[in-house]
Amino acid sequence: IENIEDIENEEVIIPPSYETTETEWRPIEESLNFDTVNAESIGDPTTAISYNILTGIETLSSSSESSTPEWMPSLSVIEAYEGMMGEAAGDDVTHPGNDPEAVVGGDGRVRITPTTGYPWRTVVKLYMTAPDSSTWIGSGAMIDPYHVLTAGHCIFFPDNGNNWATQIRVVPAMDDLDDPYGEAWMTSMDSYTGWTVSNSPQHDWGLITLDRNVGDYTGWMGRMTAGSGNAIYTQTMNVAGYPSDLDSGRNLYWDSDTGDGATSNNHYYWADTFGGMSGGPVWRYSGGSRYIMTVHAYGRGGTDSNYGTRLNQDKYDRLFTWFAADSSPTDRPDMKDRGSAYSGYNTGYVTPGVTSFTVFADIINKGTASTGTFTVRFYASTNTIISTGDTYLGSDSVSSTSPFNYRQASWTGTLPGLADGNYYIGWIIDIGPDLINEFDDTLADNRAYISSPITVPRPSTYIEVTVRDSVTLLPLSGAYVRAYE
Repeated sequence: IENIEDIENEEVIIPPSYETTETEWRPIEESLNFDTVNAESIGDPTTAISYNILTGIETLSSSSESSTPEWMPSLSVIEAYEGMMGEAAGDDVTHPGNDPEAVVGGDGRVRITPTTGYPWRTVVKLYMTAPDSSTWIGSGAMIDPYHVLTAGHCIFFPDNGNNWATQIRVVPAMDDLDDPYGEAWMTSMDSYTGWTVSNSPQHDWGLITLDRNVGDYTGWMGRMTAGSGNAIYTQTMNVAGYPSDLDSGRNLYWDSDTGDGATSNNHYYWADTFGGMSGGPVWRYSGGSRYIMTVHAYGRGGTDSNYGTRLNQDKYDRLFTWFAADSSPTDRPDMKDRGSAYSGYNTGYVTPGVTSFTVFADIINKGTASTGTFTVRFYASTNTIISTGDTYLGSDSVSSTSPFNYRQASWTGTLPGLADGNYYIGWIIDIGPDLINEFDDTLADNRAYISSPITVPRPSTYIEVTVRDSVTLLPLSGAYVRAYE
């Protein structure tokens, strides 16, 4: 059993980012028609099917189903990797019927926060857009540098267009809408025709290929399979994901309980789940390591055990085939404003050409490559849409910033001649000329502003008085007297 008090989360070096609205996103389980019973497709339900979102090409490949009898108790194991964030922080794990998913009896789910400790940072929140443009939330798990294991109904939508997702945004370790490891985007998906054609719970599983190697930083849990009669399927198991009934799906929750056995394709367990947790990992904690056994997918009305799609030998082996068919993505930086709590200015009442004015802002790299040196340009604007057409104040050259770390940019000077009124102080990251090739180079992603405007007074007459310390005679910064007619 995972003991949440025995897992020490390293210091959170990843600060909050902009929030993501949850208003239009519904738990993926609501998309399923649970009254529909589908027969197995004609032919082999374990035929692999892949879809590339960039090319629009769908491909089929024959089954690699193992001839090993399912009852055999032998184990196959792939070890875990705790990621570069764990290496940097020195993670210490020696201490601290198809119905919608259900809480069975009392609710044992526990919120995980912060989420940046291992293994929690390997669990991801999914934002999926279906072919009919409906939007859904689900869960998944990193299983290598750029692949996410999830449920088939998180990537292929039988009742919402009967086709593949048109877009999936992946947020590792999301915590109250904060994205400590940024975001990644789906480029292709894999599943079985047993799901895409038959919609069978026996084959409700899938793989998402990402546009970046974020798993190098989050790490991933290992994987394990054995015959369906093996004791690992009745012993203690763990499950985690983003349930919509708690905090509207904004936070990661975990539960642990005993297994209830397995069949050739499914694994049953008594841990509590709910809508939004579909696709989340079901894992075993053994000898200080964690091994995913199953992809969580279903409940049985709250009166019987919940269950998911088991990584039997066929599915366990199939992952290696899918990995080999993909090419590693190109890593890039992605500079963003760190958030309103990490920017500001020294005074809100400024006389152009007279008052010494300082503005500062933290810039975080949410990409998976270092930034190189980049420039931040500061502006004064009469509105909150900061652009190069606003009054230019000055710039700061920022040293290279490694992934998921930040540096401060600042400018000090006197404002140029401005008409009296209120002005928003903002900045644009890496523009004019754009030097850094980022994941998101759009102006909207690279600009920010301080929500409280400064005031520029222009009285008909005024007197500026420098106030000095009575002992040292040194000027006191920010202390002055204004006189008006």
